Amino acid sequence: MEFVCVGKIIKPQGIKGEPGQQGPKGEPGIGFTYAGQWASVNAYSRGNYVFAPSTDDANVQSMWFAIADIAAGSAEPRNSADWVEFKALKGEKGDSGEKGEAGTGLVNRGNWVQ
Repeated sequence: MEFVCVGKIIKPQGIKGEPGQQGPKGEPGIGFTYAGQWASVNAYSRGNYVFAPSTDDANVQSMWFAIADIAAGSAEPRNSADWVEFKALKGEKGDSGEKGEAGTGLVNRGNWVQ
């Protein structure tokens, strides 16, 4: 008998057995189809993806995937269990860009008159 350390716990490990039989074939996955900007007047099918306000910030657009068929007039994705929001991990900070050209100065032409 061997002992294997799993984290801080030492567990006994027996002899490794033969591989088991292959399991049954899984269901086909969802193919994704771009369906444009989300609009309440549109119906969507399972596998459609749209852009709509994020759950974190309504001013930021997120990509949403339909996990069920959705009737026209339904709630926007962030308020519906029929959509899954795609959230990409934040990347590393990029390099600074090149310095821009000097701008033109403002010229004072007097006071504003209505």
